[in-house]
Amino acid sequence: MKMALHWAAAAWGQWRLISAALVAAAIIHILVTLSSAQIAEATAYKILGKGLPINQVAFGKPITAKDQPLPFFSPDALYSFCRYDASTARISVSAKLPDVGWSLSLHTPKGQNFYFVPGSGDRETDIKLVLEPPGNVFALGNTEITTANRTIPVIKLPDVHGLIILKAPIKGLAYRRLIDEKRAAFKCQALTGLR
Repeated sequence: MKMALHWAAAAWGQWRLISAALVAAAIIHILVTLSSAQIAEATAYKILGKGLPINQVAFGKPITAKDQPLPFFSPDALYSFCRYDASTARISVSAKLPDVGWSLSLHTPKGQNFYFVPGSGDRETDIKLVLEPPGNVFALGNTEITTANRTIPVIKLPDVHGLIILKAPIKGLAYRRLIDEKRAAFKCQALTGLR
């Protein structure tokens, strides 16, 4: 009887130890999974931004199976990039999205997509934005800039650095001239004197 109680106590102690180890392993697994994006050495911003000029548009090479900078970049689209730096000035962004499938997106260095504009099938989407550097969150800033013929939205940036991506779908050779014209109309530049 005494031996059976001793064995049961030892077995119970081992089960508690095994259960604690499994719970600890699950917690570590969850923490590593959730933090992997934060500790990754080669972020998408570093990969795409490498070699891009600051506050200027650069046209990406066509995506192929052997030349794909990031997973899930669509090979049936052309991409244009602007690596912006708003540490010294606001940034002016303009683009024209002629149809469905076109898009303009703004991203932080950590990969957050904080602004997205899709193209519309009804009419061309004419985008003009001013990117405001982050600062005092309690200060009332302008949410719009009014010019003679239009109102331009001001977007408050979460970070002074980031990436703007223009996606242009390739619908066929007949559309290539239109794609090149609209990609050439994509502008990203620092606004001097408006900080």
